[in-house]
Amino acid sequence: MCEVAQEYFRVAPYDRAVAHPEDGWTSGDRESARRAWKALPRTERVEVRERALAGQRHPDPAVAAVADAWARGFFAAGWWNRVPGWLLPVVGVAIAVADWFVFPWLALGGVVVTILGLLGWSTRRLAASIVALPDDQPG
Repeated sequence: MCEVAQEYFRVAPYDRAVAHPEDGWTSGDRESARRAWKALPRTERVEVRERALAGQRHPDPAVAAVADAWARGFFAAGWWNRVPGWLLPVVGVAIAVADWFVFPWLALGGVVVTILGLLGWSTRRLAASIVALPDDQPG
């Protein structure tokens, strides 16, 4: 595991049982979890994603803990996580279609909003898959 993720565990040992958004995550907690997640090699993050979507935890407990901390921090981030994930892509498509008939060059803005909405929806789906994994499942 990379240095930032190791430093994350040395400074802030992670206890999945008490790490819930309603427990008062601070922006610093979310940032350190995000930094540890980004510090994982891309191959590890891809493996976490594939396994989480298949309903399995990562076999390395440290990587699984970093992923879980990131996912819980993601959902602790703010009000936008209470908005349905499909809403932004739908709004983007509506903007693109409406603008196409009024100002066609503005339809590009709707396309950008749609793409950003789909990326956010994908990230939210990954975080939800990670959080939904059972605690006692072996790697």
